[in-house]
Amino acid sequence: MTWIPNTKQCREIWDEFDLHEPVRKHSKVVNEVAMFLAKKLKNSGADIDLDLVNAASLLHDLDKISTLKKVKQHGTLAKKWLKEKELFRVGNAVERHGPVIIEKPDAGWEDKVVHYADKRVQYIKIVSLKKRFNYIKERYKDTFEQAHEDIAYKIEKEIFSKLKIKPEQLMELIK
Repeated sequence: MTWIPNTKQCREIWDEFDLHEPVRKHSKVVNEVAMFLAKKLKNSGADIDLDLVNAASLLHDLDKISTLKKVKQHGTLAKKWLKEKELFRVGNAVERHGPVIIEKPDAGWEDKVVHYADKRVQYIKIVSLKKRFNYIKERYKDTFEQAHEDIAYKIEKEIFSKLKIKPEQLMELIK
């Protein structure tokens, strides 16, 4: 039977996998952004599972350190680990926060929100997509694919078409 862990249980999973402190801090900010957007989308009538967004955004970088040199596997390894814990839905959403989302046209709001929130957070700071992708292109220049940036802008447009705020306002609204 599949289940969705709450915040406390996600932190216990961090401990179990010995998640590095900088990754934990980053994940907390991604969670803030994801939950802010998910709640706004829910209020606008979107069918979105807030518990799934919460868990997936907290666990999205569970395999970050293990996949630093294998960027294309980022998210996929975490999905495997989470599947072993019967966290199937969380594992799918975690996998889709990374490069794999491009191959998944059936991504739901949960997948899109977690993917987008991660792209808006550089370390522990909320930044524009432009700034984040400038960093990503430099940091991962050998593996960067333009399609990743294109999908992030597409998701941004889709999310904010449902909301009464603009992407530029995120930094002001989440403090």
